[in-house]
Amino acid sequence: MLRNIIITLILSFLIIIGIGYAVYNDRDFHEKQLFAQALTQFSLNAQQLEKQFLANSTLPEHNQQLNLNIPSSNVHLPLAIKSDQKTITLLFGNGNSALANQTVILEPYINKARQVRWKCIQGSLLLRYRSKSCQLGKGISIQ
Repeated sequence: MLRNIIITLILSFLIIIGIGYAVYNDRDFHEKQLFAQALTQFSLNAQQLEKQFLANSTLPEHNQQLNLNIPSSNVHLPLAIKSDQKTITLLFGNGNSALANQTVILEPYINKARQVRWKCIQGSLLLRYRSKSCQLGKGISIQ
């Protein structure tokens, strides 16, 4: 009886270790972390853009260069945030990532509470690397 419990515990432990190893080494996991970093970096700089959009329904010209990285891995990637008067483009630069040279285009809108929200409307970045909130025109929250 005790032997069966010990064997079950050891097998459970090995399964958990195996799942953890697979998740950590999953390339998509790092790409999703980079995408989340890109949205975080954008949100840190979005307040001024949102103020102008609330005031006159256009975005100011904006051009910013940032660097994304995951310290626990060897993944580093430049990010450019550019705007025209209607949309924001997140442009991932050259790097050792599946996000390299891909884009995500964000469009602002004003919700019923008169707050600016953003939706992902297009871009070349594959959906599997995006957060669920940035797929198929859904609104994202960056607050």
